[in-house]
Amino acid sequence: MTFEKVHFKFPKHFRLHSKKTIGVLFKEGARLSHGPLMLYYKESVADNNQYLIAVPKRKITKAANRNRIKRMIRESIRVSEISFSKHYDIALIYNKSVITPFPEIKDAVQQALSAMKNASFNKI
Repeated sequence: MTFEKVHFKFPKHFRLHSKKTIGVLFKEGARLSHGPLMLYYKESVADNNQYLIAVPKRKITKAANRNRIKRMIRESIRVSEISFSKHYDIALIYNKSVITPFPEIKDAVQQALSAMKNASFNKI
């Protein structure tokens, strides 16, 4: 009996890390707010969607809690099955001052990404 190894990773090429790109995203990108998340997005020239996940220290003071929220958001992005016709730079910023349970974060991420998809589709 053999088992296939399943990779549950969020690879580095999915992460947005260029300071210049992040600055342009916040300056020129569109903005949506959904549940505990603020979402900025802008069309990208990259080969895939790139994500920036931020949890402000002002809202969540303990680093362990900030890291947990970021892990939950990353997992929500990974399991969401929303596909886009174009590639985007996307910033997800957590705006609550308490930790939200995973099912609520997952729903908020999926609803925010689908709202982004509908908003960008309507612009065409």
